[in-house]
Amino acid sequence: LAACGTFLAVVLSALILSQGRGAFVALAAGFAAICVIDRKARKFGYLAVAAGVVGVVLLEVIPESSRSISGTLLKEGFFEGDNNLNPQFHRLILWRVGLDMFKDYPVLGIGLGNYKTQFVSYFQGKVDGQWVWHSAHNLYIHQLAERGLVGLTALLSFLGLLTVRAYRRAKLSPTGPNLWAWSAMAAFLVMNLTESTFQVEMMATTVLFIWAWAEANHSQPTP
Repeated sequence: LAACGTFLAVVLSALILSQGRGAFVALAAGFAAICVIDRKARKFGYLAVAAGVVGVVLLEVIPESSRSISGTLLKEGFFEGDNNLNPQFHRLILWRVGLDMFKDYPVLGIGLGNYKTQFVSYFQGKVDGQWVWHSAHNLYIHQLAERGLVGLTALLSFLGLLTVRAYRRAKLSPTGPNLWAWSAMAAFLVMNLTESTFQVEMMATTVLFIWAWAEANHSQPTP
C-alpha cells in the first residue's frame, strides 16, 4: 500500500509539473469510469475532486506558468497576443484549420500527413511561434481533416469496440486489469479531445497493451 501511495504521489507531481491540463482531465475521466463500475472507489471521490482542484489551482498560481489562463488573460486579454488570440487558446486556430480542411474534402479528407503540408494554405501566420503545425491537437478533428468521414467512422468504430468491450469486461468481472483497461480507455478518449495521442506510439501502445493484457487475463465468472 505504501509503495502504491508513493507511486501515485510521484505521478501526480509529474502531472502538476508538466502543466498539462488535458492530462488532469483525462485522469479525472479515468477515475470516474472506475467509480461507475466499482462502488468501493466512490468513497475516494471527494478526495479525488479535492486533488483535482488543488492541481488546477497550482497550474494557475505557478510563477510564469504558461498554462495559467487567468495569468495570460490579465497580461494580454483575450484578443491580444499572437494572431490576435490569447496564447492559451491557440488550439482554436488548429481546430478551425482542421475543420476547414474537412469542409473542402469531407469524404476522404485532405490526405494522410497533409494537415502539415497544407497548413499554410489555410492559415497564414504564426501559432504559438510556429508557422506550420503537424497536428490539429484533437484526434477526431485531425482524423476528419486528413481522412474525412470515412476515416473518422473507422476510427470511432475501432475505439468504440475497444471501449465497449473494456466496459463489459469490467462490469462482468471488476478485477484490477479489467478496471485498469476500462479506465485507460475512458481517459484515452477524453485526452484525445485536446491532443492527437493516438499518433503518439508510446501512449497508444501502452493503452492497447493494457487492453490486451486485460483481455488475455479475463475469464468468465463462475455462476
